[in-house]
Amino acid sequence: MGYYDSKGFYVYQETDAADPGAGFSDLLNQSAKAIPNAVHGLVVDELNSDPTLREAVGELAADAVDEAIDFADANLVRKTDPGAPSSPGVTSEWLEVELGTGDRIIAGTRQDGTRHIARLTTETLTMSGIEETIEKNGSDYLQVSVDPSGNIAEPDAIDRNGRTPGWVLRNYANRQRSALSGVVCFGDSMFADFGSLGTSTPSVMSTLLPVPVIGRGVTSQSVTEIALRQGGLNLLVTVDGGSIPASGTVAATVNVSGTWRSQAWTFSGSLCGVPGTLTKSATHVWSFTRSRTGTATPAPAGSLWVSDQPTGPMVGQILRGGRNSPDLANCARDMRAMVTRARATGSPVLVLPVYNLATETTGTSGYDLIKSINAAYEEIGGSDFIDSRAWLIRHGLAEMGITPTAQDTADIAADVIPESLRHDSTHLNVAGRTAEARFLARIITSKDWFRS
Repeated sequence: MGYYDSKGFYVYQETDAADPGAGFSDLLNQSAKAIPNAVHGLVVDELNSDPTLREAVGELAADAVDEAIDFADANLVRKTDPGAPSSPGVTSEWLEVELGTGDRIIAGTRQDGTRHIARLTTETLTMSGIEETIEKNGSDYLQVSVDPSGNIAEPDAIDRNGRTPGWVLRNYANRQRSALSGVVCFGDSMFADFGSLGTSTPSVMSTLLPVPVIGRGVTSQSVTEIALRQGGLNLLVTVDGGSIPASGTVAATVNVSGTWRSQAWTFSGSLCGVPGTLTKSATHVWSFTRSRTGTATPAPAGSLWVSDQPTGPMVGQILRGGRNSPDLANCARDMRAMVTRARATGSPVLVLPVYNLATETTGTSGYDLIKSINAAYEEIGGSDFIDSRAWLIRHGLAEMGITPTAQDTADIAADVIPESLRHDSTHLNVAGRTAEARFLARIITSKDWFRS
């Protein structure tokens, strides 16, 4: 079996290849480090040993490039061709176009989603947002996308060798490495100061990262309720009478079934542009109350509820949930909704597993359920799924300099977070939260969420 090193990375051994519980993302990380050098060496040795093979590979590569260029040419609109009319609605072929002189198409997107970019002849262009002027000669580039002023509309170009130029790659890298303004942790009591211990994982992370870390953990909430706050769950609301009154509360129904816990919750946001709170009673009766008096507002059936907690593209998100009322189908659905929402806004994201209770030891039904939920989370998060549970079990005590007790050793053997890191059978204590925060801060830093 493999093991987790002190930095939180899983070190695989040969026996892990047959381990059905081995994490795919961890295996991918390890494999990706070894593959390039190994493959490169094998290919170079093989080519050097047989000159005829080198010639054959060269011819195949040339044919492949020619075929790719021919395929691209078939989808390109040449700059000298008549462009699409500038008047909207004249043609249904295009979703959007960028027009140049004489209303000729420079670039556009067709109804089927394919992208079309004009082939340029000799032209001098400047890169929007870059200080220096970049000379782009028609003999050097197959295609670039420009705006009507002759500036590059998108950081996109292909040179005559079929490669993406270095300045394009650098521009993409700079865009992707834009500094984040903060990190938000959406979750349940595992992200809150449960037990009033005076600290939480997000509060510790704030001392370790160069940006604020906001904890939005609400004790006892299910993953469905967390997803509603985060904005991933699209809740359609129908109010009685089809109108939001000028003041007061109006009864409502919602469209989404899910893991709604049998306790009252109030969610802040807006409905039909009217700020207010959406309330669910302990008996699952819904209502909407506007924040301030106004005029009666029409509210068509199935109006979208908009939470006021979602973040923008310059805020990272850490997502967890599922400990309360764990259900595989709903947990997977709602975590996927949250991850989709975060990625759609351009936010970097981490997905954390559900932590099994002290009584949910290996072989119990509770353990198996949590394991199945975490497997679904790993599939959803991919390389953004971080198995902090496994890391805490194997390295949490060492991280905090704690000598394992007999109970800790028994817990670790049962695949349970050791007692010395727990406040109760579920929640982490101060040492556990500190260890978890350090681990997540290192992961975020290694994923380069922040510019140096």
